[in-house]
Amino acid sequence: MRIIAKLLNMSVEDLVFSGISPFIDRINRRDPKAWGERKKNIVDYLNNIALLEGSSIRVKKDEVGWGLFLCEQMINDPYCIDVSQLARVAPFFAGIGARWEYSCRVKGITEKIDEIVLKSKEDPDGKLFEILVALSYASMGWDVEFLKECPPNKSPDIVARKGGGKELYIECKRMQRQSTYSVKERIEFLNLWEHARNALNIGGQWVWFKGEFFNPMESYKRTFIANSIKKLPKNISREIVLYEDESARILARPIDVDLVRRHLSKNYVKNNSPALMKLLGGDWVSLDEGVTLMLDADYVAHSACNIPLLDAYVGDIKWACGFTRNLCSPESIKRKARDFKKLLVDAIKQLPDGKESVVHIAAETLDGYEVEKLRTTQVVDMLSRFNTHGKIGAVMFHRFQSHLSIERLWDFDETVDKFNTNNFVLSEIPSRVVVPNEEEMREGWHWM
Repeated sequence: MRIIAKLLNMSVEDLVFSGISPFIDRINRRDPKAWGERKKNIVDYLNNIALLEGSSIRVKKDEVGWGLFLCEQMINDPYCIDVSQLARVAPFFAGIGARWEYSCRVKGITEKIDEIVLKSKEDPDGKLFEILVALSYASMGWDVEFLKECPPNKSPDIVARKGGGKELYIECKRMQRQSTYSVKERIEFLNLWEHARNALNIGGQWVWFKGEFFNPMESYKRTFIANSIKKLPKNISREIVLYEDESARILARPIDVDLVRRHLSKNYVKNNSPALMKLLGGDWVSLDEGVTLMLDADYVAHSACNIPLLDAYVGDIKWACGFTRNLCSPESIKRKARDFKKLLVDAIKQLPDGKESVVHIAAETLDGYEVEKLRTTQVVDMLSRFNTHGKIGAVMFHRFQSHLSIERLWDFDETVDKFNTNNFVLSEIPSRVVVPNEEEMREGWHWM
């Protein structure tokens, strides 16, 4: 059974606040100034880095602190945020906040939060997922307990109990946010784009490009995009095809400069925001696709946060161009689909023999429709033939996606594929772990 639940950021500030408060409280538990010091370190880091074109603003040394900081900024100073990073992290804390009233039924949740804010601050995603799963079971009437890790012995993450002697052992696994190949592929594209910089600057035209790449990115010469751009007419006035064969297709069209300047005369637009992408790229920009910008612009600040990287609004643009990319080679799609068989095998090793068990696996759907279509086919086929050795009653495959939005700071989808492997009663386990239980659900997948 496939279920989609959708969470919009309409009046969710209270949910986000409820979700981040337990983490900040634990940071401050010994020293009331601890969170303030941690925030200062984040601000100092942001004010001492240069943002390279195409790179994201991210504090990797304190990933959980960075997420808490962004959520707190969303509540207290929404002008001073990074839109794309907030869109990814806020829904998970909102999901925790939506079920925090049930935390009293989760034994060991305080210790789990301590692990996240102190020991796993560089890589909190897996343990945050465990908290989301635990709270979801608690919201359905289960008494939940986090089980302590005792290496080298194997044990599941959670045990849940209900009246009548019901007992479930639960193992949680979360994939990395992006595959290694996806990151490598993006870097390869940016290398090609960097080589095109001179060709773009020399022309000085306001142009938006759209490209489809049918081969692996590493197969293209570094000058591939630059050589295509050299074919650009001096005064482009309409959509044209710059390059087209079995390896790639690159289109170009002029940006409506008058429209952009009229808009900017009445509005400030946040730098690197969905609104800026849409203003320049129009219907060639899908907010979930890869977009790269070049700008010569003047910026203004809108808040008193004193973090220029987060508080940069475009006041005027002297020149702009951009590229929407679709990296769609069959090899790329196959490598990014990342079959979850290894995670399932690892989960089974953690589960006790002779006990009813459930596995929850999570992935983020950042690579688009074709990748998720192939991943779904692989998962369904694998589970139809996979021998769980009687250890698993059900497998729940959660797929998450935060969408950039112009109307809202973010919106969020959760799709859940349910697999009943041993005639398990699926109605007794959570159908979603991030989106609140009362939100509407529908059949299908959110990427279709």
